[in-house]
Amino acid sequence: MKKEWGASVLEYTILVSLVVLVVVGAMTALGRQINHTLPEGGVAGPTTTIILATTTTCPPPTTTTIPSPGTTTTTALNGC
Repeated sequence: MKKEWGASVLEYTILVSLVVLVVVGAMTALGRQINHTLPEGGVAGPTTTIILATTTTCPPPTTTTIPSPGTTTTTALNGC
């Protein structure tokens, strides 16, 4: 009879099953801890604050035509 060295498929299956059980148990415990720590409604999402700026509208510039040909004067209000 030969001596067998190494693991069989059955041993690998048992090893993988144990690893899966440990991972599932750790994830379950972590999930319960997170549910216990966070508020009931969960974590609030990002908020956006909108600040409306005050704007001033300037009236269109005034155009004045003097009777002499080709002379036009345009004036605008200060700050516009």
